[in-house]
Amino acid sequence: MTFELWKAGVPLMAGSDSPEWFLAQGFSIHDELETFVQAGISPFSALQTATVNTAAYLGVSERKGTIEKGKQADLLLLDKNPLEDIRNTRSISGLWIGGKYYDQKGIEKMLEAAKILGR
Repeated sequence: MTFELWKAGVPLMAGSDSPEWFLAQGFSIHDELETFVQAGISPFSALQTATVNTAAYLGVSERKGTIEKGKQADLLLLDKNPLEDIRNTRSISGLWIGGKYYDQKGIEKMLEAAKILGR
């Protein structure tokens, strides 16, 4: 059904980070993107469900959703191309968020802090 909706031009939006049992916010999005591709959606269109489509739905397309001059950008820097294999979204080497860059060491530090807060 997801593939047929996509083929019909329905804008799909990633949303697995809603509070549900056994879903880890920020991590489950990778599984959802992979599921979109398994359903027959192209990797490019799957990525749009978490970027362009989400910004459009939230009404913030003029400042988020794409990489353009003058827009606010939170970016994942990947070691591998997700257009070749959507599972490559997991190959995160760096992160730009809120105008600050975090390398792999910084990301690991944030994840460790989150573990401590979750205990």
